[in-house]
Amino acid sequence: MRRLAPHESSRYRAAAAYARRVYPGLLGELICREIERAVDLGYRDDRDALVPRLVDDILHRPTALSRAGSS
Repeated sequence: MRRLAPHESSRYRAAAAYARRVYPGLLGELICREIERAVDLGYRDDRDALVPRLVDDILHRPTALSRAGSS
């Protein structure tokens, strides 16, 4: 297992915090914990793994504020 680079670790932690705010209850907690676990334990070199895809999806998901500004 390899550790995440500092900029990736920050990105993952931002996604974890955002998921906890956006997804209510247990779902947000689960997503947050899985992402934080990946930061703490490292990762394999598989870019198709679930957690990196999840982080990308969370960080690229439009927010209600950005959708309101585009109408």
